[in-house]
Amino acid sequence: MKDLKISARQTGMICVMLIFANAFLTLPSLLHSEVGADGFFVVAGLMFFDLLVLGTFFLLKARFPDDKFYDILKDHLGKILAKIILALFMIFFLFKSLLAYSVVLLFLKQQVYQDQFELIAIISIFPVICHGVFCGIRTISRTIELFFYIVVAGLVVCIGISFTNGGGMPQLFQTQIQSFLSSSFKHAFSFGDYLLLFIIMDKIEIKKGQGRKILSFALVGITLMLLLLIRFYSIYQVTAFMHTNAIVDISSVPAQFTGIGRLDIIAMITVMMMTYFQLELFIYGFCSSFLDIFPKLNNIHAVVLYIITFFVLYYGLLSQYDFFIDSTENYFPYFMIVVNFLVPLTVAIIALTKKKGKEYEKIF
Repeated sequence: MKDLKISARQTGMICVMLIFANAFLTLPSLLHSEVGADGFFVVAGLMFFDLLVLGTFFLLKARFPDDKFYDILKDHLGKILAKIILALFMIFFLFKSLLAYSVVLLFLKQQVYQDQFELIAIISIFPVICHGVFCGIRTISRTIELFFYIVVAGLVVCIGISFTNGGGMPQLFQTQIQSFLSSSFKHAFSFGDYLLLFIIMDKIEIKKGQGRKILSFALVGITLMLLLLIRFYSIYQVTAFMHTNAIVDISSVPAQFTGIGRLDIIAMITVMMMTYFQLELFIYGFCSSFLDIFPKLNNIHAVVLYIITFFVLYYGLLSQYDFFIDSTENYFPYFMIVVNFLVPLTVAIIALTKKKGKEYEKIF
């Protein structure tokens, strides 16, 4: 993981990839089973909270433009607490990768290769992902930059195709506030992905005024996600809870009644590309956190530890897929209170604390 800087443009593209992590397949149907079409507002609310976390990152980056996240924590909270926080980040990135992998693997088994896809994924995808992690965040970000507009075009095409499926306005504002808050809390683990930016903050170069560029990319990603949700709930107003692959389901109906062929292949390719980049980013976050905790070890140790831990947990937990999904809804929200609320709140306080000789960079 080489210490080369990435640009604000590349950082913004990373933000877009993170926005869609674990949110464009099963999440809309899970939300519909709990709060109906008001799942749109659940996602909007959680994304707004993520924007606050992004704002905390901007604040910390402006205060400490060249410092590592671990060094900031160590200087202000002490070495032990800093390592504990990074250990929590390791757990976060590990289980985010597990969730992304398991959800997309199930999707591809249903849509493409059925039972044979798992072995193909392990043999062909993991070595490429691990190689990307070895090469560093600059290589990952440049690859994302190369394919970014292809991914976005795939999303736009899927949303565009969905308008040929008709559908009226979804029934909104039907949920009591208690159910809304409960559903938001249950699905908190599907968000919080901007935490990766803290881990790589010393590798991000943001010049004066470029913070707006990152925010603009993030808002584009949020807009696409909300458009996807509103189209999904418009098309499947009653049966949305039965459709577990939102991005494919909104664009699959016309293919059944036209001579064009399977239009959902666009959605499948888009899903695979996004998942590849998301897994790279999560694994990089895990390995980078590990190396900050154990600076005497190297990339090989980090990646090997990830692979061993991943497959132990995968075959231990994900062999019971429903149990793992239930765990993300019932137990991980409490974990997110610490990782995605208390930690950003703490670093915001650190950033706002005045210190002689330190000035804020004007990144906006």
